[in-house]
Parts: sequence; structure tokens; C-alpha cells
Amino acid sequence: MSRSLSLSPYQLFCLDLACRPIYEAFGEHPYLVGSTMSTSRPRDIDIRLILGDDQYDRLIPSVEMRTMLSFAFTAYLIQATGLPIDFGIQRQTEANQQHPHPRNPLGGRALANWIGDAPVEVTE
Repeated sequence: MSRSLSLSPYQLFCLDLACRPIYEAFGEHPYLVGSTMSTSRPRDIDIRLILGDDQYDRLIPSVEMRTMLSFAFTAYLIQATGLPIDFGIQRQTEANQQHPHPRNPLGGRALANWIGDAPVEVTE
């Protein structure tokens, strides 16, 4: 099965840049997951922050807290990127058991990762 990413390089750059503060705050990359990784016309863009079990249990004491944080990060990412984002926070054990599909880490790319097929000049 071939996988196609339906985001343009610029959209992915904006999404990666918007996820950087989440990565810095939690020390974990948010991941691009779901239909965006497998179809050319996803309904929305699924982003998941997967926290280690201990970290999740310490930071997310209730379903209500998880829901409000997910809504807040969804609103932030929609505002920052203009993309239809669906953000969620998951506990690592459950995420790995229920969703063993490919994940694309966000929030850590440098500008050198966005050169595409343009020629690169190397100077020494």
C-alpha cells in the first residue's frame, strides 16, 4: 500500500513550526497520524501528542483535563496554520496498542530539512 501525504511542503513546514512549542513544553514530539498519512483527501489533519505512561498520568489527571487541553491545542494549531486540525493527547501504552500505524514526528525540523529538489551549494 503506498502512502501519500496530502500536505504541501509549505503546509507541512507551517505545521512543524506550530508544533515546536508543544515539543518544547512536553519534551515529546506531536505526531502527524491518521488519514493524512494514507489518503490524498483527508477530512482533517490528525495530530497526536503521545506521552509516556508516567508523564501522562502525572499531567492528565482526568478526561476533562485531556479534553480541554486537546481543544486548546486544536484551536491554537488551527489559528497558527489555517489547517483543519484534530489534536489529541494519548497515553503511550494505549496509543501503541490501538494505533500501531505510521507516525510522522513534528516540531523538530531545521530549515535545512526543507530544501526539496533545489540544488544545494556546499561551501567549505
